[in-house]
Amino acid sequence: PDLLEAAGIPAGAELTVRIVDDGTIMLSTHDAVRERIRRKMAPLKTGRSEVDDFLAERRAAALRENS
Repeated sequence: PDLLEAAGIPAGAELTVRIVDDGTIMLSTHDAVRERIRRKMAPLKTGRSEVDDFLAERRAAALRENS
């Protein structure tokens, strides 16, 4: 918890863990991931609820793959 706090990640934040090709572990908050997706989709004039729906679909697919 101290390391997360030092990195600016608040207590109770939802985290996404990603292991990149070189084995590095990357942590992102749910809000940061949502913002990156929103910026990538911005030209499509995507609203917040559509981004949230997209993230929910991705999470559900990942859960299905891991179970």
